[in-house]
Amino acid sequence: MQLVGLMTACEYLEKVARRLAQGLAGLKGVVIDPTRVQTNTVNFEVLIEASEVVKGLAQRGVAVLATGSYKIRAVTNLMVSESQIDQAIEAIAQEVGSRRPTASVG
Repeated sequence: MQLVGLMTACEYLEKVARRLAQGLAGLKGVVIDPTRVQTNTVNFEVLIEASEVVKGLAQRGVAVLATGSYKIRAVTNLMVSESQIDQAIEAIAQEVGSRRPTASVG
């Protein structure tokens, strides 16, 4: 029975990660291939300094990590609801949309 619970947890983590990736794919200024998301980790690129986006998101209650000048990593966990994923997508849209692009990535 523990294995069934573990598989359900893994499936949930992948589901919310895919939801995040698909939401990010529709945002101007974000570069991501949602078909590459296969775990609870979502890596994406932005057209502005990632460190600035990370700081702005932290002020909005969204924790992500800059992994490069224009790269960001988000990791889902079992405590993150689908509505919180939607809120994160909106926060990312606002942060990226409120800044002038400084790079061309992809």
